Amino acid sequence: MKKLYLKSNPALLAILFIPSLMFMSCRSMPEKDEMALVYYNLGNAYSELGRSTDAGDAYERAFALNPSLVKAGYNLGRIRVETGRYKEGIKIFEDLLQQDPGNSLVMSALAWAYYKNGDSSKAITLYKAIMEEDPVNKDALYNSALLMSFKGDYGDAYPYLKKLDALEEADSYIYKYLGIAEKELEISSGTLWLEKAAESKPGDAEILNLLAEAYNSEKRYTEAVETYDKLLSIHKTGDLLFKKARILLVYIEDYDTGLPVLEEALTQGLSDSIKLSTLIDYPDLLYPDRIKTVVKKIEKSKASSGN
Repeated sequence: MKKLYLKSNPALLAILFIPSLMFMSCRSMPEKDEMALVYYNLGNAYSELGRSTDAGDAYERAFALNPSLVKAGYNLGRIRVETGRYKEGIKIFEDLLQQDPGNSLVMSALAWAYYKNGDSSKAITLYKAIMEEDPVNKDALYNSALLMSFKGDYGDAYPYLKKLDALEEADSYIYKYLGIAEKELEISSGTLWLEKAAESKPGDAEILNLLAEAYNSEKRYTEAVETYDKLLSIHKTGDLLFKKARILLVYIEDYDTGLPVLEEALTQGLSDSIKLSTLIDYPDLLYPDRIKTVVKKIEKSKASSGN
């Protein structure tokens, strides 16, 4: 037989809980634990309504009435962190851990609070402690891998990133940092991972830029140009146009396509004299004079217009 479930209305719950609190407060000796549960449920109702301040107040009263009501303390800490009161949230989670040192849920919440408060090292230490007890804790594995990557500690992050891929828990962020890590650690150019990242998150400018550079380093110039085209369709800048033009002129030697791109790069505001000099002075350049002509043309145009 199919069971029927009644859906609760958070707004109605909040309305119903308030009179119940008033009634309980009129009792001669209300049970603190019972009142704590009522305030806890009220906090949940407010939280579902998006009323974080009211939810925090309710959880705070519940936790004050019954300090052993861990779920009230946990939700209070979560609300404090979500509303930017990081130090208060940290204190709550640290106190909860003293009550229950092995609680991985509280440890994870405290790690998150440390990170939000700007202390990634403490967060990573906690995530590692979680994984000592549970080596395949996916949340701890994922978060520690990302935090290490954010810090640029790719040597430490790499085993975690690889493990996430083996567990089929990788997403565009994990693929991206696997690509960066392998390049930084000189394992490879990281191109395969960056391709997976771009496939997982199409149109991400940062990933596409990393992929274009990886193709360029592997002398896969046609693919690099195609990737720069994707980038330029998202955001056209003089710097990106110059990178595309340089590949076309120096490596592919397609001047019919490359010179107009270079001209557009200069028109878009590229004024890096070092980059231009490096291009013009590149050894074995096929037609350096044609490039100089384009540069002089744009410089003359800018001078006459007063730019």
